[in-house]
Amino acid sequence: MPKIWQLFATAESYCYLVPHDLRFFRNRFVCNAMAEEWEIPPLQLANKSKPLADFVSWMASAPVVSERAAVAIGDIVTDDVEFLPFHRIKGHRLWVINVLRCEDGLDTKRSSFEPFQERYIFKDGFAEIAPPIFKCNRHLDVVFVNSAFGAMLVDRGLKGAALADPAEPIMPLILSRSAINKFPGLTP
Repeated sequence: MPKIWQLFATAESYCYLVPHDLRFFRNRFVCNAMAEEWEIPPLQLANKSKPLADFVSWMASAPVVSERAAVAIGDIVTDDVEFLPFHRIKGHRLWVINVLRCEDGLDTKRSSFEPFQERYIFKDGFAEIAPPIFKCNRHLDVVFVNSAFGAMLVDRGLKGAALADPAEPIMPLILSRSAINKFPGLTP
C-alpha cells in the first residue's frame, strides 16, 4: 500500500555538516529553481572520524547526497528536483537536492503544526498519486517522499537516509534517542 514518508539524513553513525548561518535558508529551498544563482555556502564538518554516508545531514529542507545517491534519485525523478553542486568531502563530490515539486496534499484539518509536535496527515488518496519527492505548500522546510522512493533507497543500498512516519511527531523520538526510521528494510 503506498504511503508518504518524511525524509531525514541520520548523523549518529556518519560525519555530518553544520550550516554556517541559518539565515542562509530563509529564502532558499522553497520549490524555486536556484541553479543560476547558486553559490556553495561555507560549512563545518562534524564527526570527522566517521564515514561519509550517501545522505549527509545538513538541513532537512535541503538534503545533501553523494554522487551515487544523486544518480539513483535521478533515475526515478525528472523535473521535480535540481542537483546543486556542493563541497567535496573525503574525496567524494556531494550534491544538494533542491526540491522543486510543491504539492497541496496535506489535510490541514487533521494535521498538527504545533512546534516540536508537528504531525503531517495527507488527504485521502494522495499517497497513491504522490510524486517520488516533494514538499507541501506552507511547509517548505520538510521533504516528503513516496514508497517508491523508499524502495529505491533499499534496492540501491543507500546509507544515511531515514524515512519517518509524518503522522508521528519527530521531536519526541529524537529527544528520547528512539529510531525515527520506519521504512521496512531501510538501514540508515
